Amino acid sequence: MFRNYLMIALRNLARNRLTSFINIGGLALGLTCVIFILLFIRDELSYDKWIPGTQNLYRIEKTYYGPGRDPLGLALVPFPMPAAMQDAIPDVVAMTRLNYAYMTLSAGDRQFREHVAAVEPNFFTIIKLPLAQGDPATVFRDPESLVLSQSAARKYFGTADAIGKVIRTTANCEQAADISECRARLVPLKVTGIMRDIPHNSHLDGDVFMPNNSIANPMTQSGKQSWFGASGYGYVVLAPGVRPETIVAKTVPLLDHAIPNDPSDPRKGSQRYAIHLTPFVDVHLTSSRWGINEKPPGSLTTLYGVGLVGIVILLVACFNFMNLATALAASRAREIGLRKTLGAHRGQLIVQFLGEAVLTALLSLVLALLLVEILQPAFGRLLQRPVAIDYAGDWPFLLVFIAVTAGLISGLYPALVLSSFRPAAALRADHAARTGSASLQTILVVLQFAVSIGLGIAVLVVFSQISFARQLDLGFRKDNILIVNGNALLTIGGQESFVQRLRSDPGILDVATTDAVPFGTYSLGLSTGQAPGQSAAVALNRLIIGPGTLQLLGVQLVAGRFLSGDRTQDQFDTKNSAAAANDGRNILIDEVAAANLGIRPGQAVDKSIIFGSAHVRIVGVVANVKFDGAR
Repeated sequence: MFRNYLMIALRNLARNRLTSFINIGGLALGLTCVIFILLFIRDELSYDKWIPGTQNLYRIEKTYYGPGRDPLGLALVPFPMPAAMQDAIPDVVAMTRLNYAYMTLSAGDRQFREHVAAVEPNFFTIIKLPLAQGDPATVFRDPESLVLSQSAARKYFGTADAIGKVIRTTANCEQAADISECRARLVPLKVTGIMRDIPHNSHLDGDVFMPNNSIANPMTQSGKQSWFGASGYGYVVLAPGVRPETIVAKTVPLLDHAIPNDPSDPRKGSQRYAIHLTPFVDVHLTSSRWGINEKPPGSLTTLYGVGLVGIVILLVACFNFMNLATALAASRAREIGLRKTLGAHRGQLIVQFLGEAVLTALLSLVLALLLVEILQPAFGRLLQRPVAIDYAGDWPFLLVFIAVTAGLISGLYPALVLSSFRPAAALRADHAARTGSASLQTILVVLQFAVSIGLGIAVLVVFSQISFARQLDLGFRKDNILIVNGNALLTIGGQESFVQRLRSDPGILDVATTDAVPFGTYSLGLSTGQAPGQSAAVALNRLIIGPGTLQLLGVQLVAGRFLSGDRTQDQFDTKNSAAAANDGRNILIDEVAAANLGIRPGQAVDKSIIFGSAHVRIVGVVANVKFDGAR
């Protein structure tokens, strides 16, 4: 029986070549889109799932409730927070920390600028990134040690065994009497572990890891003690069965006790900050609201939307198949009538036509897989990550299931229509092709066109939004500007000489300095401001700039003047936190800050305000700048 059904199906496909080509091609395109969507969804859902022992591991995030502004979500938390949670809350059984810093590392004649991860010595026992060499419990027993990824080990030492080798870098000279002499003395760090390269499907990143108690760790002691900073990422392990909401509730008294009083903000610590705990494996898809992350975050909303689009595309392809199969019903009327006359039952005819639909879907799947293999490199470049079908895993069963399901959906209505023909009517020569429910066919056609038009409109809307974001005036010039990270230069006091050296290059038109850059790794700082007559301070974003920075970026001046390098009062003392150190200094504000302070831009010049804890004077107002892009 099966052989008979298969032969009939193949003969019908060969007899109606054009229709078969349209059916197979249309369904293949739909399946191709669905496969690519499944690849994307599978990849997004796989983030950090491959790391073992993360069932009770959570990342700490916080929300800052600044006065006079919307709540600000931050993935970065103060350095003392994870340890304080472990000490104060018994259900927090372990914690670890991760802080990034740019450092220059050298081994022999090889020297590179690295984004080094300074971590708690227990990091590899809490977050079990796979080590190719070394014991996770002992790799950071010595503070002056390093763990390299396999790629970093090859970069520094080639094919030689890197374990036991030494990489040198500068020490943290925060408390050194002679900073220049301290910087000239290199600290040897021994390689004690080799980590397998972190795959792309992890929110963690890094090729070089060092313990945060090393003398080479650039973080200052004040940064390690500050509850107002956002220095890095914190992770905690909860006792089995403990709900994160319970831990979050217990952080309220902790914040009230730990966060120091601020004269400009009399609120309790728990009124200024709120703690959140996100499961480790969910960080990638839920961390978009927390600002800076190690890698660009994903989005559950995007996954739902893309998955819905995939279902719609597959249904449109199925509707197309139904309409074509039903339209060709008249050409098979006599075949069906003859088969019924010879004793065929309706159930047998339904099985035959469903089998033909499934065969068509399986042929479409083969063609779809060929298209996927051809387009896969382009799709990977679009996503900027490697994607591939795991033919050795569960994918063959999943794809065959999808194809068979699509075939059954597509062929069910035509099978019911074709099998319902009456033999006497079907065998009449003048039998007209009035098959099935005309209203249902009309609904299918209309629905198919409506969905297609809807998808087209959605594409146009998305394209328009992307074009709008690309053409949006951000308030600053971003073309032909090169950003150089100079943290080490700032530390040793060589910033000015470095700037002058750059200015002497005839190919460089201008040079300026700032502590944060548009779309950069380091975000704008947070502070508070209070104008005369205001009952409370408001939160403000802070940007420390050198003279000429805003002119270089092309920021427009609305009122007053720009800061000048020739005026001592135009320069803030960023190394002295005492209020008196910056009393009487001059600042610039933008139009948003003026509105938050309750001052009209034209009337803000020469106004005195309290900025942080210092009394400062506004000398200019600039136009709003979208340093974070179109949001």
